[in-house]
Amino acid sequence: MVHGPGQVLRGFTRVALIFWGSTWQFQPDVTEASTVNGMWQHVGTNPWTDSLLQYWDNWSSVDDTGRLYVGAWTDLGSSPASIYTQADVAAEVQRALTVGPFQYDPNTLYMVFANRGAQNDQGSTVCGYHSFTGAPQGGLAAYAVMDYGHCSDVQLAGAVGDGRAQRFEVVSLHEFAEGVTDPFMDAWGNGQSGSEIGDLCQDNLITVNFGGTGYAAQQIYGNNEGRCLSSTTVSYSYRWISQTYVNNNQASAPGNTYPVSLVVQNTGNVQWPVNSVLRLGTDAPQDHCSAYYDPGTWSGCIRVGGMVNQINSAYSTIQPGQDAVFTFNFFTNPAQTCTTVNEHFNLVFEARLWMASAGIYWPVNIGCYDASFNSETPPTALVVGDNPVTNMTKIRFVNTGNLPWNNDSKTQLTTNGCSMFYDMVTWSACNVATSRVTNVSNTGKTSVDPGEVGEFDVVLSVPAATVPGNYGQQWVLVEAGFQTMGSSYHTSTYNVVA
Repeated sequence: MVHGPGQVLRGFTRVALIFWGSTWQFQPDVTEASTVNGMWQHVGTNPWTDSLLQYWDNWSSVDDTGRLYVGAWTDLGSSPASIYTQADVAAEVQRALTVGPFQYDPNTLYMVFANRGAQNDQGSTVCGYHSFTGAPQGGLAAYAVMDYGHCSDVQLAGAVGDGRAQRFEVVSLHEFAEGVTDPFMDAWGNGQSGSEIGDLCQDNLITVNFGGTGYAAQQIYGNNEGRCLSSTTVSYSYRWISQTYVNNNQASAPGNTYPVSLVVQNTGNVQWPVNSVLRLGTDAPQDHCSAYYDPGTWSGCIRVGGMVNQINSAYSTIQPGQDAVFTFNFFTNPAQTCTTVNEHFNLVFEARLWMASAGIYWPVNIGCYDASFNSETPPTALVVGDNPVTNMTKIRFVNTGNLPWNNDSKTQLTTNGCSMFYDMVTWSACNVATSRVTNVSNTGKTSVDPGEVGEFDVVLSVPAATVPGNYGQQWVLVEAGFQTMGSSYHTSTYNVVA
């Protein structure tokens, strides 16, 4: 089989049944329709339909996840002519989308079953065919038609239904396989003969179990295997290629977002759809709610989306052997300050399986702000009402944490409650003396890195009514919004004179 320029039915493939004509209200037609309808209510995520997953285009792939069945409509208000044309079938599909119960969906195959006494105009050996038509709502509607009059009945042991019902089972599954892999007659086919994946195996009849009941079917051609298949073993697997890390594996400041990426290779035998079905899920344990998820790039606290094809981000599939790229952010939760956690992930195909783990994880190291008192150069005495230059103290702390102090108004020298030395001009609050820090270990830097000493210049204002004497003041560094540095306050004593 070769892939032409066209597309397969994309996204979640679905099936809508149309029983066309007045005889579907009489026996044995009613029972036959009920049998076929019962089969299609259980087709999906099955070893037989899994054989279709290997057929793809560069934008999407066949997807049999869950049940394919949309519903069934018996149209007693319109009957096919004794010899009906392709235009007649197209008109019936359009009727189903206007007066019938179905909403137009470009991923749905509309399957028409012509009533007793009607035959298609394609020849006596054509039991059914598939094609497409314009939908009244716009776009193209793919359809298949099954003929009541042409071809012999089928009677397989272990399959439910009379001969005609089993013929409808076989033909509808045949046309479904071809209708989803070559809906617009330009996708998957045999370039030499024009045959499609059902045609190459149409004489190989089998019984297939759907929903616990046996139905008549045929093998379909597996392009990967190069032969007709009754079923296939789908292999979803991957290997790790590369990844980038949170803040290059350095201590990260709390309350920030850090971008990361992951590249994995599809080592299975079917394509991956680039949509919300295949995602990166939290692991060890599975589906745990991550404390580090970023609402802007995650689809909830247990899933990461955003997978793209590394070859071309416009492609909607990742073929076997191709690489997929996930890009997303980690949020360094302030509640997790001073922690290092390995956050594990694995690939999950929603509603189908978790793939074998490749041991993917990101170390998330949220750093600590910490400090210890170093020294102080206080004024000789504080004079009531004296100028700021005289009433200034220089307090120095060592950065004992693993994150830098930046001049961004967050590293603040604070007091234990409102201070009597509060200066309304230079302090930002009665308990926040300053957020300006000078690196005295390396005067050429604006930040203070771990191990370096930072100096804070503080203006002390003495109220006019202050009684001369010695007064204590407790100081502590705070990283605003995150944590208090050090295990205790440093107490300074100042001499106030008249």
